[in-house]
Amino acid sequence: MKISIIGGGTAGWISAIIIKSKYPNVDVTLIENMIQGTIGVGESTTVAFTEFLRQCIPDWANFWSETSSMPKLTKKFINWNGLGSDFYCPIDGSITQSEEIDHFTYLLLKENKDTSLSSLSRNFHKNNILDISLDGNIYLPLPACHLDVLKTSIFLRNAGRNKNITHIEGEVTQVKRNKETNDVISVVYNDLDTKKEEEHFADLWIDASGFSRILSRKVPFNSFSKYLPVNKSISTILLRDGSYKSTTTSTAASSGWIWDIPTSKNRSVGYVYCDKYQTKEEAQLELEKYIGYGVSEYRYHEFESGMLENVWNDNVLSVGLCGSFLEPLQATSIHTTVMQVSIFASQCIKSTYENMDKPISRKIYNKYIRDMIIDFRNLVNLNYSGKGLDTDFWKNIILTDEVKDIIQLCNERLITKYDFKNYEGAAGLGIWMTILSGIKHIPNEVIEEYEKIEPNWYEYAKTEFNRVQDKFNKIIPERMSNENFEAMIK
Repeated sequence: MKISIIGGGTAGWISAIIIKSKYPNVDVTLIENMIQGTIGVGESTTVAFTEFLRQCIPDWANFWSETSSMPKLTKKFINWNGLGSDFYCPIDGSITQSEEIDHFTYLLLKENKDTSLSSLSRNFHKNNILDISLDGNIYLPLPACHLDVLKTSIFLRNAGRNKNITHIEGEVTQVKRNKETNDVISVVYNDLDTKKEEEHFADLWIDASGFSRILSRKVPFNSFSKYLPVNKSISTILLRDGSYKSTTTSTAASSGWIWDIPTSKNRSVGYVYCDKYQTKEEAQLELEKYIGYGVSEYRYHEFESGMLENVWNDNVLSVGLCGSFLEPLQATSIHTTVMQVSIFASQCIKSTYENMDKPISRKIYNKYIRDMIIDFRNLVNLNYSGKGLDTDFWKNIILTDEVKDIIQLCNERLITKYDFKNYEGAAGLGIWMTILSGIKHIPNEVIEEYEKIEPNWYEYAKTEFNRVQDKFNKIIPERMSNENFEAMIK
C-alpha cells in the first residue's frame, strides 16, 4: 500500500516516522513546500512526544543537542486565579493518580501545602534536577520537551529520510478525486527542484498541511470558540538569560495569556489573546510590558479553536493543525498528533486500502479521536475557570457543561479516577486534580467528610507520602542538575 503525506513540519514527519517505524515495508512519501516553511514559534510538549522519540528514533538522545530543545517537567500558571496567584501543573500528575482516589493530592490539600508536590517531576523541578542519571540515561516516566520548532522539524526530516521515507519538495496545485467515492486519487504539484509539474498517486493520504487543509477543505469544521475564545497570537524569540528552568510559564493577561518557553539558548515568548477585547497594537504593548522592553521582530498568527467534524474522511486522515487545534495551552497539539497517528497505525492500517475501507472502522476511530479532543477542550477550558484578571475577557468566559459538572462534584465529594474518561493518551486524574486544586475548586469540607467514613485515611496517606519522599531524597544525588545537563549537550 502507498501512503502519502501532504505537509511536513512536526505533524507530517511524526506521522511518516510512526507509520514507517511500525510498517517498514509500506511505501511512505511526504510532499512538503519547504519555501512556505513551518510556523516557527517555541513549543511545549507532553511526554507523548518524548515517548515517540524513544520508540521511533534510535539515536533520540542526540535530539537534545541537535535541536537546542530542553527537558520540561512542569507548567507554572501565574495570575489564573487572581492577581498574585500561582500554581504548578506537573507533566506526570500525582503519584497516586492511578488509584481510585488521588490520596497524595488530597493529603497536601488538607495540610495546606503545594499539591503539585504529589508529583515526582515537580519534586525534581523544585530541586533543580532532571530525572536523568549522571551518565545521561533517561528514566521512566520520561520528561516532556521545550522545543525549538524549526530545528525539531529539520531533525525529524533527517530521521525520516534515514528511514527510507521518500521526500518530495513540491507545491500542490491540484487535487484529483474519484467523482463517485470522493477518494483522493492523486495530487499535481510543482517540483521545487526540477521546476516541473508532476503527478503523484497513493492509496491513503494524510493531510498535514496545517490550516491550509489542502485535502480537507470541504470537511465540516466544529468551532470551540464559545469556550476557548482566544484567536490570535503575537510572539517573539529572545536570548535566554539566567539558569535554565524546566517549566513552561503561562501568565494570565488582560485578554488571554502569555507563554514563556525556555530552550537551551532562547526563550519563546508570546501572547495568545482574543481580538474581541484587544487590538494587535494593544496586545503588542502588553507583551512588551511583560518582557520589559520593546522588541524589533514579532510573528503574528490567527486561528480558531475547534476540530474537523471527522478527522478520517474517505481515504484522507487529517492530522496536526489540519485536523484540530485548541490553543497552545496544555500542549495538546503535538500530543494529539502522536496519539492520533499511533492509534491509527495500530488499529486501522491494513495491507491494502480496500481492507481498511470499512465504515465501522472509520466510525469508531473518528469517535475515539473526537472524544479525546473534546476531553482536551474541557481540560483547557478548566484553566479559565479561575478568577483571572478583572477584565471583560475573564468576566465573559463560558465554561463547558462538563467543566461545570466536575467543579460542582468537587464541592460534594472526593473526585475519583472514574469521574474522567480513561483512554490511551488521556490527561489522567492527576493532571485534572492539579488544576482543580490550583484554582481552589476543592474545599477542605469534602476531605473532612471522607475522614468520617475512613478515619485511618490521613495517617496511612501521610505515612506513604513520607516513605515516597524518603525514597526520592535518596536518589537526588544520582540525578543530573539542569546546569550539568546543559553542559553535557553543548
